[in-house]
Amino acid sequence: MRAEKKQRTAGDGAGGGLAAEDWPWPKFKGPLGAAYAAAGASPPHIPGFTLGAIVCGSRHAFSGAELVSATALGNGSVRLEWEAQGSSTYTIIAEGAVSRTVSATSRDGFCYAGLDVTCSCPDGARQAAATATRDNEGRVTVCKHAWSALQTAVDKAAAEKVSAANAEDLRASARAKIEEAEASARAEQDTRLPGERERILNGLDKLPAKDVVRLIREAVVSSADALASAVALFPPAVMPAPSTSTCLRCGESFDANIRADRVCRIRHPHECVSTHWDNSKQCYDSCARCELDFNLVGYNSFGRRRVNDPYDGGDYCYEGVHTTDSAVVARDGIDWRKDPQEFL
Repeated sequence: MRAEKKQRTAGDGAGGGLAAEDWPWPKFKGPLGAAYAAAGASPPHIPGFTLGAIVCGSRHAFSGAELVSATALGNGSVRLEWEAQGSSTYTIIAEGAVSRTVSATSRDGFCYAGLDVTCSCPDGARQAAATATRDNEGRVTVCKHAWSALQTAVDKAAAEKVSAANAEDLRASARAKIEEAEASARAEQDTRLPGERERILNGLDKLPAKDVVRLIREAVVSSADALASAVALFPPAVMPAPSTSTCLRCGESFDANIRADRVCRIRHPHECVSTHWDNSKQCYDSCARCELDFNLVGYNSFGRRRVNDPYDGGDYCYEGVHTTDSAVVARDGIDWRKDPQEFL
């Protein structure tokens, strides 16, 4: 079985604005980075960005990202692009401006928003899917190439503010504000609707989630008053208006405004899957369409992969996010419209 990847995180240290000799790993890479270094300046940073806003989903290290372009978008955000040389040349793009809000549960006391990171490597797509499906206080899960590149995009002023903040104090302060607001709300609720708070909370705790969704759906279509209550409960910031597109990779419809709906997964077609036996105790499946191995049996004892063992590529030919950009689909290197039999 595939060993679970460890998530690598880093404390928020110094960042943008450092002298070239003090710049954190990796050092300046590529012509554009060298130009900044020659001028004695740090590369452009992402406003508000600190390393606490990202999580590395890869167990491996990389240190060769080269800065190739930097563009101010005019709305307070930037677009930075790097290249990384691995088994192929990969493109890393980071876009946005990071905002932070104090959280009562976050490990560093903050929730994050405003950052979008992509990498054209296969693991970059998987990490994008992880970002869309995991509730990680707004942190973006990235591959090793993006992790390396973003070391040089830290906003020094933001990092200093974060470093000066005590996470436990922030969490305690946020909890105190939440408890104060809840106490005030509870007093009013008990006066106006005695016993109803406990009844509703008990139902939310005990009823299956699908039953709660069904009840809300039935109420929404039953009357204007019920719809008005739902609108107050789910404002546009929580439940945006529908914006449906069709993914050019898998052909499914998706709503780009709903984070979990952006995930694109294409399973290995059974016609393209064959089983290979190394011996009577070790076997694995291989997909002719994507040329990945998966479903390993008898390998990776104690979570360790030996040199000649097959690598578990996972249950999907592709796992990432939906796209409406044909150029992005073309970079996959697979014609997803072809009949699976044509790959045999």
